[in-house]
Amino acid sequence: MIEYERTNLNGVPDYTAVEFEGCRHDYCLLIPVINEGARILTELGRAQKAGIDQLCDIVICDGGSTDGSMKRETLALYHVNTLLTKTGPGRQGAQLRMGMYFALDRNYKGILTIDGNNKDSIEDVPEFIAKLQEGYDLVQGSRFIRGGHAINTPPVRYAAVRLLYELLRLPDEADTARCPARQVECVREAETLVLQDLSVRRPARELADHFGLSESGFKLYCQNVLGEGYLAYFRRRRLERAAELLRTTPQRVQDIAARVGYESQGRFAQAFYDQFRLTPLEYRRLSK
Repeated sequence: MIEYERTNLNGVPDYTAVEFEGCRHDYCLLIPVINEGARILTELGRAQKAGIDQLCDIVICDGGSTDGSMKRETLALYHVNTLLTKTGPGRQGAQLRMGMYFALDRNYKGILTIDGNNKDSIEDVPEFIAKLQEGYDLVQGSRFIRGGHAINTPPVRYAAVRLLYELLRLPDEADTARCPARQVECVREAETLVLQDLSVRRPARELADHFGLSESGFKLYCQNVLGEGYLAYFRRRRLERAAELLRTTPQRVQDIAARVGYESQGRFAQAFYDQFRLTPLEYRRLSK
């Protein structure tokens, strides 16, 4: 076991380190905690049962817990590789910067993070490592895909994470480069037509006719280029525009609903809630 202190680092809080072991794997798992009590111990027990310590080095990034959960002998029993304890100022972001600095200093090939509140599926860590080994630069878990769900997530955080998730899903040039030029051209023109006036609903059949395609052919183009179906993609874009208007204008909800193609305020409110897990008024209030 090695114990030392790091101070006066640029952009990184002062911290102490207790290395129970040296670097054993190509990847490390950073777990930020502060007074998580039984939750972090339960999570570490799940990790041990799943053999996570056989795939990556587990590094606890403690913000200064005082609940007794960070006892060294206990962490060693759970095969924790290193305990980092923040002694300088800052919150969870500072804890992760501390962990990132430590991981980069050790020259790990990849860094994984997971909260220490026992809410996330630590058993899925091997799947993330497998994707990193395949050459992916970033692998992001999501509670918004089928089978995922949120547990006691504050509404404003849920809305912010959901919006970030949707932005990350937007197709990029690398995705569209794999599609035939004709498909990309048609879908991008259709996208421009729809987005220039979201108050007008344009059925896929109408746009298919515009491009001389069958409806099923046009929908296939959309799936290939946009990465999701025609209805799902433009429904999401309508609601993202609505969220922007709620944040940046004083317009009434019913007027915003009409601007993004919803004649019924009730249907708009339900669609908005399904997307962001907040009503439009709650979203506006929390965005202030």
